[in-house]
Amino acid sequence: MVSKKYKGYIGEKLAENWLKNRGFKIVYKNLKVGKIGEVDLVCKKDGVHYFIEVKSSFNYDLDFPPEFHFNKSKFMKIVKMANLIANKQNFSRWKIALLTISKNSKNVKLKFYKNV
Repeated sequence: MVSKKYKGYIGEKLAENWLKNRGFKIVYKNLKVGKIGEVDLVCKKDGVHYFIEVKSSFNYDLDFPPEFHFNKSKFMKIVKMANLIANKQNFSRWKIALLTISKNSKNVKLKFYKNV
């Protein structure tokens, strides 16, 4: 059986490659912000920094797609971390984004929500 940590790693690699192929520059990966938490990816495109949460589901259940696991609590935590990082790094334009990956034995589907 594949560990949750390894599945997360695979999901983030898929997300990273997908973003790079669409012109995003990866600025940070798994950026820890004190004791608050971690931002999966910080990317930049067209002068905008994106704080990206990656949610993946392997052998996904249609009743519980990866979007289901991005709740208000997680969103508020990312906003807090993004504010701290953006202020410290002087990012003038930034957004919170969600990238979901649904994979089963036949397909991989990625969805990018760039204005969460």
